Amino acid sequence: MEVIVNTLQFESQLQSLQQLVAELQRKVERLESKPKDNWLPAVLGRFKDDPEFDEIIRLGKEFRETGEFSDDEAQ
Repeated sequence: MEVIVNTLQFESQLQSLQQLVAELQRKVERLESKPKDNWLPAVLGRFKDDPEFDEIIRLGKEFRETGEFSDDEAQ
């Protein structure tokens, strides 16, 4: 009797896993079929004329050139 119960449990779990795999395959297919959005136009120019961004660029350049910051707030 125990073997029958274990077999039924196994078959039930197998069926659940098969359904889950099928669902995941459908989701992957949907994601792969979607056209890829070109994100670049959405971000180009976003920081134009932004003094804080200009400061970030300046500090990054300074750090790459010297290995340290001169801005007191960066400490």
